[in-house]
Amino acid sequence: MNPSIIKQLFRKKIFKKFINILMCHGQKIKAELILYQILTKLKITENNPLATLFLAIKNASPVLILKKLKRRKKVKIIPRIISKKKQISCGIVNLIKNTKKNKKVKMHIQLYEEIIKASNNTGSIVELKKQIYTSAFENKLSVKFNKQIN
Repeated sequence: MNPSIIKQLFRKKIFKKFINILMCHGQKIKAELILYQILTKLKITENNPLATLFLAIKNASPVLILKKLKRRKKVKIIPRIISKKKQISCGIVNLIKNTKKNKKVKMHIQLYEEIIKASNNTGSIVELKKQIYTSAFENKLSVKFNKQIN
């Protein structure tokens, strides 16, 4: 990929968000390097690396989150619908969290594999998303409870 094209891509909001979430201890150059390595590796193996990356983020992002609500010493888990901006953030965080588990393999290789799995709608990220949805379905009575209070 051409370096000028990459600089233009890094100016986009989703790439800025990806780099900021990936960044650890203020090392933005390392985060940019990891993203660059992932994009070049995706360019070699996939036809369109940007479409693969966006599809992986979309497949990893949940529509619901589970909030805990404490009422009179009882904790209720309430599913809440989140905005598109928060969905993208949660998707990127889910991708990065699943890659940080194994410290023996380099970060860009792990993240590349997770992106490929997420773009194919397989892997641990999709399983995590399904768990959130099943627990939200189990706690759907709490949503009615929440509507009555508000």
